[in-house]
Order: sequence, then structure tokens, then C-alpha cells
Amino acid sequence: MKIETCEMFSDVLIINKKVHKDSRGFFTENFKQDEFDKKFFLNTKRFVQDNVSYNPNVYTLRGLHFQYPRWQGKYVTVVNGEANVVVVDLRVDSNTFGQWNRYDLNIEKSLYVPEGFAHGFLTMTDETYYFYKNTRYYCQNDCHILYWDDPDLNINWGIGKSLLHNGATISEADAGGKSFKDMKDIVCTEPSHS
Repeated sequence: MKIETCEMFSDVLIINKKVHKDSRGFFTENFKQDEFDKKFFLNTKRFVQDNVSYNPNVYTLRGLHFQYPRWQGKYVTVVNGEANVVVVDLRVDSNTFGQWNRYDLNIEKSLYVPEGFAHGFLTMTDETYYFYKNTRYYCQNDCHILYWDDPDLNINWGIGKSLLHNGATISEADAGGKSFKDMKDIVCTEPSHS
């Protein structure tokens, strides 16, 4: 397991894993607390909840979700299939506030998305299983949705605008997400970390 810092966001971590494959399938160590602790030194991250999202169809979009005011950090893994993962910095005190980046994930690469980010993914294969560990328990009152196709953010999900609008599966809730302008009113009311 090799943990790298993302060039754009210094506290987003890319975790490259060794995957051992044979005729039976594969084996990998998905998460190791001691390796993670080395990266954070005394500021150890504690994960309290695991979630799994099953997506039978290619081009299923989920996001962009975040929790506020009790932010969640997320350790995300694609257990089966492939997904394009997008994160947006919503930390108002950050010099990258409002910027986004996309990461292509599969079983060989995981991602740590820290507190203060919106996060979503687009499946690139059928039968995609998406697994993530959270640093806080789920709380419905803290859940917010940033519109996945916000014109101010202009996110490139990796498959082109026409396919996203005409071929992707997007929930009614995600399709009705708030604009980045409206979201700024929410996250700017208090300090960005709690």
C-alpha cells in the first residue's frame, strides 16, 4: 500500500494498493490503520461507519453529496468495476475553495476525501460496487446535495455532456441539487470544520 498526496488538494490522499490476481480472482489489503496513521501522525482519523453502494448500470451518477455542519471524511474504494470520482473543495478558508478534481478509481486505487469536500461518482462499468468508510455517523439533517452539473463549477465527469444528459442514470434528488452559489450561503455561515 502506497499513500500519495494529491497534487491539487494536499489533504486528499490517493491510496495505491497491491492486487494479487490468480485463477480464483484477486486479493488486496484495502485499508491499513497503521499506514493511515503514519500519514496523519498524531491526528489519527477514526472511521465509525462503512457503506456500500451497488450500481448495476454503467453511467450511474451519485452526487455531489456532503454533510454540514458535521463534515464527514470518507475513504472510498471501488470493490468491483470502475468509477470516476469527483471532489469539490467547500472549505471557505481554503485557497482551493470551489475547485474540483476527478479521480479514476478501481480496485487498485482508493481515495481519502477529507472533511470539507463534496463528493460524487459516476460508474464507468456495469456491476460497480462502491465502498466507503466515514469518520462520522450518517445524519439526515446534515445531508446536502451540490448540483452535479453546476455551470460555475463546470465539472468534467469524463464522458461528455451529451451522454451525461441523455444516457446517465441520475436520481431525482441529485438532479435537484443546489447551485454552487446557493451552497456558498450554507457553508459560509460557520467555520468550515467542526
